[in-house]
Amino acid sequence: MPALDRPYANFPPDKIVQAEELVRAGYSMREICRRVGTHHHNIRPILARLDAAGEVPPNCACGQARGHRGDCTVSTAARRGYPKQRVHGLSWPAIHDIRRRVDQGHSDRRIARDTGRSITAVRRHRQLWLAERDTPLPPCKCGRPARHPGGCIKNSPSLLSRDRRSRIERWAREGLSAAEMQRRSRVVVEGSGMQAILKYARPIWHQMAAEGIVCDCGQQLGHPATCSATWDSDGRVRGPQPIPASAAHRISNALLNGDSILTIRRAVEVSELKVLRVLRSMPIEDRHHRAVLVRRRVGEEGERKHGEDLFARIKAALPSGLDASLRDEVVAELSLAVLQGDLTLDQIAFRASRFIDHAYRTWADAYGSRSLNESLGDDGDAELLDLFGDDSAVLSLDDIEIGDGA
Repeated sequence: MPALDRPYANFPPDKIVQAEELVRAGYSMREICRRVGTHHHNIRPILARLDAAGEVPPNCACGQARGHRGDCTVSTAARRGYPKQRVHGLSWPAIHDIRRRVDQGHSDRRIARDTGRSITAVRRHRQLWLAERDTPLPPCKCGRPARHPGGCIKNSPSLLSRDRRSRIERWAREGLSAAEMQRRSRVVVEGSGMQAILKYARPIWHQMAAEGIVCDCGQQLGHPATCSATWDSDGRVRGPQPIPASAAHRISNALLNGDSILTIRRAVEVSELKVLRVLRSMPIEDRHHRAVLVRRRVGEEGERKHGEDLFARIKAALPSGLDASLRDEVVAELSLAVLQGDLTLDQIAFRASRFIDHAYRTWADAYGSRSLNESLGDDGDAELLDLFGDDSAVLSLDDIEIGDGA
C-alpha cells in the first residue's frame, strides 16, 4: 500500500493534535499508535511533517537515543516472553519440586503442566540441576535411558485401557512380531493400531535386549525388515491372505454395481488390495459390465444418475398395486441390499418378490388373514384357536331339570 502524505479524512482533528504532542515529546510511532488508538498510516504523515520541520527530538521520551533497542520505560506494550536473567525467580521449595520431578524422569512439558510454571523456567532449572548432579539420572521407568526421546508409556498419558496395554506387553514378552500382534488384536472386540502396539512393545523389547533376550537372528526382538530366523518357519504368515467367502461375495456384487473402490473398502471393511484381487479374478464379461457402469457413473450426471438408475430399477420391479407404506419399506430394503453388495442391479427384478413377501410377513401380518394354529407366545402351547369358545355345551343345559320341576 503506498504511503500517504496526510492522514485519512476520517481521522479526528483532536487525535491529530494528540499525535503531534506525542511526537514532540519523543515517543516512537508504535507507542503513539497504541496511545492514540490508530494505525501507522495516520501517524506516519504527521511524523514526517514534524521531522521535516525539525520538531522531533533526538532522544526517546525515556531518555535513551531515539529508536533504541531493548526495554523502554514509557512503553505500554504487553510484556511477552520471559526475562533472560531470572535464575532465582522461583522460591527454593518450587525449585526443589522441579528437581524432584526431574529425578523421577518427568518431561519438561509434564513438569510445567503439573507445577504451573513456564516451560522455559522448567528447562532452565533442569539444566542447572543436571550440571550440579554428581551422578547421572537413573533409567526411565519404561526401561530406556533417562529423558529418552519419543513417547514414554510410563510418564505419558495413554488412551488405551489397562487390559489392552497388558495384552500388548504380554505378547511382546512372548516374542510376537508387531504384525502378529495386530492380527491377533483384530480378533478381540477392542483392537489396537500399529502405532499403539509399537509404543508399548518397544520398551519391552529394549528391556529384553538388555537382559540378553534377542531374536534368533541376533537382532533385537521386533526389529524391522525380514527375519532370517523366522522366514522359513511354518507358522509365519506371509503373502496374500485368503478372502472370506461372504466378503468376496459382497465385494463382487458391489463391483458389478459399479461402486468405487473406496466405497467398497469402507462398506465391506477390507483393504483396497483385496478389492483389486477380487476385481482381477472376475471374468472379462463382468469387468466389461463394470467398466460401462463406472463410465456412466462418472460421466456427465455423475453419482446422481447412478442413484436414479438404482431407484428406477427398484420401482419398475415392484407391482403397482402394492400399498404405499409397504412400497417405501421394500424400496429401502432393496436399496440397502444393493449398496451393501448383497445384490447387483441385474438381480433386483428376480429378488424383488422375496423382499415383498418379507415385507408382508413383517409389517402387514396384522391386517391379513391369520392361521388359527398360530402360537400365542413362547411360554406355552396355547394357540389362537383356544381363544374361541364352544357353544355346543350350552345346548345341553336345556335338558337339565333342577329340583322337582313343575
